[in-house]
Amino acid sequence: MRDDSPKLAALRKCPASTKIARVEFDFGWDSEPVVDEESQMPYYRMYVLFADRVSGKRLTYYSCHPDDFMDAAFTAWAELIQQYGKPQTLYVTRPESVGLFQDFADKISVKVKVVKRLPAVQRLFRQNGIIYSAFCINRREFAICTDFFRHFAGDFLPPCRDSLPPRQFS
Repeated sequence: MRDDSPKLAALRKCPASTKIARVEFDFGWDSEPVVDEESQMPYYRMYVLFADRVSGKRLTYYSCHPDDFMDAAFTAWAELIQQYGKPQTLYVTRPESVGLFQDFADKISVKVKVVKRLPAVQRLFRQNGIIYSAFCINRREFAICTDFFRHFAGDFLPPCRDSLPPRQFS
């Protein structure tokens, strides 16, 4: 986001949050593929999620086509700031997430901290069947990850359903 952007100026004016100081961010994929209406090609819907690190509460999330990932992440981040105010710290685990948010976070005076675990996000993803890491925890998640990566390697194509709605996080 450019320094002279009106959106950035508006977000800079948002006050510091009084409700949420520590926020987690991560992204993941649905465990079931959907078929793109235009190309008729299957893909795995992506999810971006922000959660309160202290309470574990879901703050904002989006589901999107993988091509729209960056837009969804920034839209969810902007909505979080507008709704709750600026958190003190954004916790991430992946280098991709640092690259995505570091510059923007610096411009609005939010620290980005890299940690090994995101307990709130991981709990929400597990509860909703979202694949969030290549490091799988149990046999079911391992099977889903294996199928997911085989699909992208080209030697496995799971059955697709035409009309899977996006998951609603509980």
